[in-house]
Amino acid sequence: MLLDNPSPRTTYMREWRARNPEHNATYQRDWKRARRELVINHYGGKCVCCGETTYEFLAINHKNGGGTQHRAEVGRGNGMIDFIIDNNFPDDFDIQCHNCNQAIGFYGSCPHQKREE
Repeated sequence: MLLDNPSPRTTYMREWRARNPEHNATYQRDWKRARRELVINHYGGKCVCCGETTYEFLAINHKNGGGTQHRAEVGRGNGMIDFIIDNNFPDDFDIQCHNCNQAIGFYGSCPHQKREE
């Protein structure tokens, strides 16, 4: 197994991260946010239902449902981001704000859709 005999660089980096946890945490947070922003921007950068654009309010949505099962397979959060990027941004996703996404999950439709009818 590779970790049984790590390279000198692997050992050095492991020790460096242990000595610099704040820097490592900042780097990881920024890297993960950049990847999430890449995915959100690829899918339009706004909620497909109401047009919300505030990054913190946006969620990645499975267009055809099945998100619970898919998250169980690939993981939540960064696992889903990795899946999307690794699979060249499949068409099975779009962006919804958390309000619209939750309304559709709980009630089967979003109040914005009802107003348009």
